[in-house]
Amino acid sequence: MPFRLSSLLFLVFICWGQHRSHAQFSNVSFQHLGPEQGLPIHYITSAVQDTSGFMWVGTMMGMVRYDGKQCRIFDHERLNPHSLSDMLVRAVFMSQNGTLWVGTQNGFNRFDFRTQQFERFYFSQHGKRCNYIRCVAEDTQGKLWLGTASGLLVFDPISKKSELIKLPTDASSKTQVYSIRSIMADGETIWVGTDMGLYRYHRSSKSFQVFCKSDELGSIPDNSLSALAKHPQTGDILVGSRSGMVASLSLSSELFRIIKLPLKEPQEISRIFFDRDQTAWISTLGEGVFYFTKNSDQVGQFLSDINTPSSLGSNYVKSVFQDRAGVIWFSTSYKGLSRFNPYNQSFRSLLKDANVPQPNANASTINRIAVDSKDNLWLATSEGLLWIDAKKTAHKRYLHDPNNPYSLTDNYINSVLVDRNDGVWVGTRSYLHYFDVKTGRFTHFDHLPNEENPSPSEDITRTDFVAGKLIYDLAESADGRIFIGTEEGLTIYNPKTRIFTNHFNDAQVRKIPINRFNSLFFDSKNYLWVGCGVDEVLCISPDLTKTVSYRYEESNPKGLPDNGVMAFAEDSKGNIWMGTDNGLGCLNRQTQQFTNFTTRNGLANNYISALIRVGSTLWMGTANGLTRFEENGKRFTSFGSADNLQVLSVETECVAKDSQGNLLFGGLYGLVSFHPNQVKTNSFIPPVAVTSVKVYGKEVLPTLYRQANVPIELDYDQNDLTIEVAALSYDHSENNLFSFWLEGVEKTWGAPTHQTTLNYLNLQPNEYILHVRAANNDGVWNPVPYHLHIIIHPPFWQRWWFRLLVLATLIGSGVYLYRWRVKMIEHEHATEVKLLEEQQTLQNQLNQELTEKLDYQQKFEIAQKQQAETERKTILLEREKFLSKYQNLVNQLNPHFLFNSLAVLDSLIYKDHKLASKYLRQLTKVYRYLIENDDHETVTLEQELRFARDFVSLLHMRYSDGLQIDIHLSETLNQKRIVPVTFQNLIENAIKHNITALESPLKMLIYEDNDYLIFENNLQKRGTVATSNKRGLSDFKALYSYLTNRPLFIEETNTHFVVRVPLLD
Repeated sequence: MPFRLSSLLFLVFICWGQHRSHAQFSNVSFQHLGPEQGLPIHYITSAVQDTSGFMWVGTMMGMVRYDGKQCRIFDHERLNPHSLSDMLVRAVFMSQNGTLWVGTQNGFNRFDFRTQQFERFYFSQHGKRCNYIRCVAEDTQGKLWLGTASGLLVFDPISKKSELIKLPTDASSKTQVYSIRSIMADGETIWVGTDMGLYRYHRSSKSFQVFCKSDELGSIPDNSLSALAKHPQTGDILVGSRSGMVASLSLSSELFRIIKLPLKEPQEISRIFFDRDQTAWISTLGEGVFYFTKNSDQVGQFLSDINTPSSLGSNYVKSVFQDRAGVIWFSTSYKGLSRFNPYNQSFRSLLKDANVPQPNANASTINRIAVDSKDNLWLATSEGLLWIDAKKTAHKRYLHDPNNPYSLTDNYINSVLVDRNDGVWVGTRSYLHYFDVKTGRFTHFDHLPNEENPSPSEDITRTDFVAGKLIYDLAESADGRIFIGTEEGLTIYNPKTRIFTNHFNDAQVRKIPINRFNSLFFDSKNYLWVGCGVDEVLCISPDLTKTVSYRYEESNPKGLPDNGVMAFAEDSKGNIWMGTDNGLGCLNRQTQQFTNFTTRNGLANNYISALIRVGSTLWMGTANGLTRFEENGKRFTSFGSADNLQVLSVETECVAKDSQGNLLFGGLYGLVSFHPNQVKTNSFIPPVAVTSVKVYGKEVLPTLYRQANVPIELDYDQNDLTIEVAALSYDHSENNLFSFWLEGVEKTWGAPTHQTTLNYLNLQPNEYILHVRAANNDGVWNPVPYHLHIIIHPPFWQRWWFRLLVLATLIGSGVYLYRWRVKMIEHEHATEVKLLEEQQTLQNQLNQELTEKLDYQQKFEIAQKQQAETERKTILLEREKFLSKYQNLVNQLNPHFLFNSLAVLDSLIYKDHKLASKYLRQLTKVYRYLIENDDHETVTLEQELRFARDFVSLLHMRYSDGLQIDIHLSETLNQKRIVPVTFQNLIENAIKHNITALESPLKMLIYEDNDYLIFENNLQKRGTVATSNKRGLSDFKALYSYLTNRPLFIEETNTHFVVRVPLLD
């Protein structure tokens, strides 16, 4: 309850003028932020909001950035000079240019939003405890004034120089004077609160004025000052002390006036704060928060209640702050941050306002509401009939009394109706009652069936009973008749004749279907609309002669949304709105078609239990709060616990309106009242920010706040993205909505969602734009979407310059190989000519020598020797000829193999760049071997085997499983010798003459037998071999005949082809 203050307090605050302000806050529901939501600790020292909209929270374990859903912690890191200087944060300050400053227990810090790093400043040169920063203020020149545990400092952020301001004091008081508790900059004046009074520093004259406690009238009431503020209207300086004293200093008289707070015991005043509506907030360390509204002479208080989770988190409140949306934040010592929206206090809990006691849980459940002509409330509850007077100062509960025949017969009240004569009709689970307000007596009416007559006939002449005992609903027609809905259908009571008519005693009523009449509603044409449980809806004409039934049809999208209709309302066009347990339906009386609405269209819940129309607005009670539908804008707005709504689940037809236009909704846990014209929604348009972009869990967002026009550039393999966004509106931020559109992947906006994390997998190289829209908790969307430009670059082999380079390489290689081949042919021809000329020259020399010899014997011997020498040289020439032919064969193979290899490489580049790279390395090894052994007659088997494995690896990449080559050779044969590229020649020969296919692979086995290398392959001959000259194996065989006496064998059977190559020593 508010506390009445002295007239002096009234004089202090009454001058705040006539401006919109908060009412006395009642039933405030606080939102909390603690370790459960990501804070590192419950102990909070201060909070500010930066220019982008993020909240920055100082704690005993570092700084925290909060975006409405997630907390990011910045703490002290050992050996990291760019982290906080100390984890214990004492003060957080946002300067006029948007710089974030953090005062800690050991040092002062400036945060760089671009690099996300801190710059540290220390002031040890001014005193031992000058690094203990308690408070910060900024003057008109942009200089910062720091209150430390050992003096007052002025710091220039540009020059980074600091100065210790000497406060006037004597040696005995220096420690207390230099212990700065609070600072406030006011134009050319700096106000300083110390442990030894208030100091006023004039910057221009560099002079002090000191206010200390004394016995004089109007002196400061306490010396240890922990809070300072300037009154926005009067300009007076308000001070708060560590002993709980609050006083106002008049600058004209320089006298203090004491403002007494209703403290139970002395508590430190931690902060005095004026919000944008000039409400004064005074936080304490022990008794919560006090507040003065602008036009009130009363003080309110917020306290923590352990039994109320929605109360203030802790009574130890360190600071108060208001963000741009108007939300008030309280930093507490033991329960994190508490916050609430002072503009979102439209709903009142009448049971609490009237101080109605609740004997049990059922007593607070309201089943129906009725309002009499004096605005007194009559409430049907599960614990009797509750009356509350119009001023909400008195109440009375009517209950069943077994000793009183004029009391209720049953405490469970289903329905209540106040007729035009203020007569009160009450329906219970057993009887219909009429309550005479003047006599205070209840009269109950008999019903059929009953225990004496469980199965009555339909020709009864009695007219003094109700058909059915369960009174579900009551309604009054335009002519004053009372319509009663029961499990036996409809009963009509005529007050003029005092006659009850129903299907037992009236033929006309008997024509109306008998069903459970749960809810009754009269439209403007006096048609009666009836919700029959979960069976159907009936529309009964005023003369009861016509009845139309509406039922749910699965195949009819323009039909009734569900049979379970609980509430009705009529709009200005005569359309009938129906609340069902599966959404809202609107019946067009002319077309007899329904327009249906569900949560997809904006409803808070599909269970619509109560409807009432006010002007062009339809209000509805649901199983999860209230929803307002504006017919002109076709817009739904929902209200729930986030709007301090105490009643969330509204009972069937539990709605009423009083003569002042206030609406009342009742249900589980109470009764809520509000005026529809005074319901305020959160109109703050939330800024949108992308807070994180991660690739495989690694952050790639270069700065804390992303410039929307600067793209994020990624490589082709950085294509799995996790993006986090935030809507920087903090009034029940868990209800903020988002809509996303990734241009380049999606065609349009996605459906609204509460999700703040996006995952995009395997994005192809391209340019993308992420569009983000956000709405606050009341569905107000930001009109201009946030845009984030993302570029994923293609791999180098997909870029135009690489494709051009490959094409140029292929063309250049072709030209080079062509010229090389021409030179080789010319070289071979020159070699053959040279051999023939040498042979002819030898022959001529032989003939000449033979003719010159005179002695026949001598000539014969000489001839024999010459012949032997000629034969030897001929053999050498023939050997060179065969070597030349073999080299020619190898040279023919090499270009053929190169062109095939380049073709394979070209295809692999586009299919698998990693495999292409491997193929290229293998090809390099093969050609290095060919170049290195080009002029060697023989090589070791070990060298040839290394070459063969590289060569076979290339063939496998080309032919895959269509070629299977197995080499089984012992390491003991490694030093044996063989003609270079024997393996290549024989393997290529087998591939050239045989089919290689996956379904019919060419299998080749290479092994050693009796000092021979065996090359064996299965025979599956090609039809034609275009490139064969039929000489390869013959020349190969002739070459080996000159190198060894052991012959080279070539064998062919019906199934296999075998070449046996002798190993050389």
